[in-house]
Amino acid sequence: MIFYDNHKNVLVESGQDVWDIALQEYGDVAEIFRLLSDNPALTIDSSLVPLMPLSIQTKVSGASRQTVLDFFRTNAIKVNTHDYFTDSCYLLQENGDAILQENNSHILVC
Repeated sequence: MIFYDNHKNVLVESGQDVWDIALQEYGDVAEIFRLLSDNPALTIDSSLVPLMPLSIQTKVSGASRQTVLDFFRTNAIKVNTHDYFTDSCYLLQENGDAILQENNSHILVC
């Protein structure tokens, strides 16, 4: 990770969008405009690609949800709302005893 002038570079993960990054790095999707300001090539509907570097402020003043921001940064939380299923394993049913999933052979497993 490279730090410079109160900014660091964060690499996008597969499935992340600008809203995920705003929440992950600034604690609130309302901070989308801070993210866009620091990354002028981005727009609200920009498609991000894995390993794309984004400039993120390291010291954020006036963040709308400072507690959430601090929690995410302290615990290295990654927000990813688009890469939640794979072809090989997905949730079919959940009950109190087991979570049933289907594997590549289409067999239900616990």
